[in-house]
Amino acid sequence: MCSQNLHRKLTAIIVDDELHGRENLKAIIESYCTEIEILGLADSVVAARKLVDLHKPDVVFLDISMPVLNGFDFLDEFNTRNFLVVFVSAHEEFGIKAVKAGAADYILKPINIKELK
Repeated sequence: MCSQNLHRKLTAIIVDDELHGRENLKAIIESYCTEIEILGLADSVVAARKLVDLHKPDVVFLDISMPVLNGFDFLDEFNTRNFLVVFVSAHEEFGIKAVKAGAADYILKPINIKELK
């Protein structure tokens, strides 16, 4: 996901119901993927939708397992997507479904820094 050959910064939001998950991914991206600017953090699908509408990010780092609505429910809210989706999940079994949903990448928790590069 990280690349040093970009002409401009990519913008992103992070969606994870767990505070530690959001903060950990933000810290990793800010330390190792300096070409990505984090515009906001969301703890739910509802909050994420508001951030996407407000900021129009290039990338959404999206947890799958969240209460009420999950990451796939979030994607179902968009007829067309103008952003890349990178699923970040502790659950390996969602990988195929994520690819079918159009994910640009699928990163397993705990996050391995090498996977981001």
